Amino acid sequence: MTLYHQCRMEQETPEGKVVLVAWIEKRGAKVGSLVELKEEDGLWLVTTADAEGVEAGELRDKQAADRRSLQSIVH
Repeated sequence: MTLYHQCRMEQETPEGKVVLVAWIEKRGAKVGSLVELKEEDGLWLVTTADAEGVEAGELRDKQAADRRSLQSIVH
């Protein structure tokens, strides 16, 4: 069972600090960890990590439901 945790991450760039929130696997969801994200360049510093994790299947269902709820603003 793979758990994912919602984390806040930061990355320093020549233009300044970039902050994002993403769901990452438990093994990297520790404050101070440097992680690589699939769709982002470089390493990201984990600055916060939710204590409770979500299983991969549950996360996929949640993300699909969130996307469906936003259809009216996507078009």
